[in-house]
Amino acid sequence: MPRVKLLLHCLLSSALLASPAMAQRRVAGRVTDQATGQPVPGAAIQVQGTQLGTSASDSGTFVLLTPDGPATLIVRRIGYQRREIVLPPGDARLDVSLRRDILQLETQVTTGAATSVAKRNAANDVATVSGEQFSRVSAPSLENVLAGRIAGAQVSANSGAPGGGNQIRLRGVTSVFGSADPLYVVDGVIVSNEVIQPGLNAITAAARTAMGSNASNQDNGVNRIADLNPNDIESLEVLKGASASAIYGSKAANGVIIIRTKQGTAGGEAGYPAVDFVQRLGTRGLSRKFGARHFTLDEARTYGATIGMSQAAVDSNYTACGGFCDFEQELFGEHPFNYETTLAVRGGAGQTSYYASGLNSWDGGIQQNTGYRKQSLRLNLTQLIRPKLTITVNNNFLRTLVSRGVSNNDNVNVTPYFVFATTPSWFDMRPTNGIYPKSPIAGSNIFQDRNFILTPEEVYRLISSVGAAYAAYAGDRQSLTFRLDAGVDRFNQQDNVVSPRFLFFEPNDGLPGTVTSLSANVLRANANFSAVHEFAPAGRPWNATTSLGIQREISSQRSTNIVARDVLVGQENVNRGATTEVFADREAARGLALFGQEELLAIGEKLLVTAGARAERSTVNGDINKFYFFPKASVAYRLPGLFGLFDEFKPRFAYGQSGNQPLYIQKYTPAQIGTYTGQIPSRARDRT
Repeated sequence: MPRVKLLLHCLLSSALLASPAMAQRRVAGRVTDQATGQPVPGAAIQVQGTQLGTSASDSGTFVLLTPDGPATLIVRRIGYQRREIVLPPGDARLDVSLRRDILQLETQVTTGAATSVAKRNAANDVATVSGEQFSRVSAPSLENVLAGRIAGAQVSANSGAPGGGNQIRLRGVTSVFGSADPLYVVDGVIVSNEVIQPGLNAITAAARTAMGSNASNQDNGVNRIADLNPNDIESLEVLKGASASAIYGSKAANGVIIIRTKQGTAGGEAGYPAVDFVQRLGTRGLSRKFGARHFTLDEARTYGATIGMSQAAVDSNYTACGGFCDFEQELFGEHPFNYETTLAVRGGAGQTSYYASGLNSWDGGIQQNTGYRKQSLRLNLTQLIRPKLTITVNNNFLRTLVSRGVSNNDNVNVTPYFVFATTPSWFDMRPTNGIYPKSPIAGSNIFQDRNFILTPEEVYRLISSVGAAYAAYAGDRQSLTFRLDAGVDRFNQQDNVVSPRFLFFEPNDGLPGTVTSLSANVLRANANFSAVHEFAPAGRPWNATTSLGIQREISSQRSTNIVARDVLVGQENVNRGATTEVFADREAARGLALFGQEELLAIGEKLLVTAGARAERSTVNGDINKFYFFPKASVAYRLPGLFGLFDEFKPRFAYGQSGNQPLYIQKYTPAQIGTYTGQIPSRARDRT
């Protein structure tokens, strides 16, 4: 800590030693799109080699103070190619046209906890997805949008059930025991992607362990990042390499996904806000079938005899099905009416800008009694308190209500495709006058299970963040900015399973009728304080950015699962069972991290050199007072128009370390109980 205080003191001292202001002139102009001639609002105009700069208004106009002598202006905007324009002495007017940037090379990508750089200069492997790509089509969750848009990323569905969510793998499997999911950061908040299993194991017996009927990882749980509204996303960055993800240390071995939501803008003409209303309507259907064997009547009679069915019973079923019962079509043949309604208002007034949105969507399942409802409210505010102080507040309230049915592994033949595989296609499982035939081999009935098993899950979630930026000093050659960012992610999840005692598989355990109640509460919170010093010395073709900071994190997770058996028909309360099992889990962790980084951009912004490190400690480690270091370093050099063969050629080198935090309570248990392919997992390292 003394070293950190000393470095912060040096930064403050250097700011006070800024070079004296030079004579300046006033330059006005307008930035437009080269193809359409339309204004380009928000374009950044900066005097090369200085900290002087401004932004274009909604009409594309700008006013900038520049040195009296010759100056080079850099004009850039995300989505456009940047331009460097020499402004002769005495000129007071500059109109600029920008060309579309198809490769998004001017997009700012994250290089540190409080810094960023244009993608064209970055030495790390960073992929970006724009908000336009998220809002172009309807998607149940943001992972669906990422499929096929991130090179090397594997996106796989948890299940085909409504609201099933997806799993994302950026760097393969990095741990035998821990999660392989990336770390998610939304508006500076490290959010939870925790999977709270719903407790289906109580009826499926998929995991027969010492934990008995408790929830297991075979319960078809959903990663909670699926809660987010994709329409609210402004941009998304994927840090895949360890050299990039090292800024998040021991939580970043699987990569990092940084999400920024939409913010307010200055009001349009006459100060009116921009209003977007989207109504989507549609339906869903079974995409493809596995298929089943078609029997002739003689084949059916022969097969029926092997499973103890009389010829009369075989003939009756064969006739009822017309020789073939299409179980898949019968069970998954629904065509639900789906809708998604979104309303967003974006604008500003005076020193305040805002973005507000609402979402209400319904995704009906292709199986009866399943569906997924998602509702979201968001309000983002940015307020200029003083000329040097800006406050940003982001709030997002979410509610999801889902019923996914039973569609994962089981050992009692309740999962439909398990029953399909063991039931001959000529056997009619459809109910007649409320009577459900029992499958001769599976010992259950898919339509009975569909109609009477209840699996509701409800989640309430709040993600809030606040950010404050104070421009302590801003001169021609250097600037010093302090930032404080803090946020919290909290959600409550309630799952219930109701399996009536008259279902065919229920008496198998001797206690027919099962009811469960699972309640979970998850909290993630973090606060970051950082200082960023930018320095562009006069007459030198380079500028340096120094950043230092401290981060504090807390997390907690609590869950209680109550399983009641031998429950009478019509009862859904867990206190109505003859036998009851109670399972509870409590986890809490605290973390502290220090980080620092130095970036040097030189030779006309062609060379970028970065070096940094993060030191962190956590209560999940064996030694809670020991700091673990995660260094990073990179260098990249751009060669525009190399040999006339390339528009841009950039050799780069990057090195970094990230890692996997130990699982909770692992420090009190044998952490390594075996090996995988003869190797023990270690911190991930990456060289590119």
